[in-house]
Amino acid sequence: MTKLLVKFGSDYADEFQVSGFAVTTSKAWAQHESAARAGKWPQSRYFGTNEGIEWNSAEDYLSCFKVVEITDAEAKFLAKSFNGYGDQGHFLQVDDFTRSNGLY
Repeated sequence: MTKLLVKFGSDYADEFQVSGFAVTTSKAWAQHESAARAGKWPQSRYFGTNEGIEWNSAEDYLSCFKVVEITDAEAKFLAKSFNGYGDQGHFLQVDDFTRSNGLY
C-alpha cells in the first residue's frame, strides 16, 4: 500500500501559524478527503486555550494540506525519528463533518 507524508499548514489572519504532519496510506487519505468533501461547512477546530481556525469549504480546508508519496524506508525513518509516526504537531483531523460547527 502506498505511504504518504501529509503536511498541514494554515494560519489565522497572520496572527498564528498551525502546522503538523502525519504518515498515512493512500486509502486513508482518500477517506479523509471524501469525508471533508461530503461534510457540512463551515468547520472549525480549537486548540490551545483561546485559539481556533475556521474553513468555509472543503476546498478551503483541503488546500491546507500538501501530500507527498514516500517509500517504506522513509516511513520507517519517520517512525523511528518521532517515536511512532502518528500525528505530529497540530495535524487537524476530520472527525465529524456531518454538521456545520462554525466558530461564530
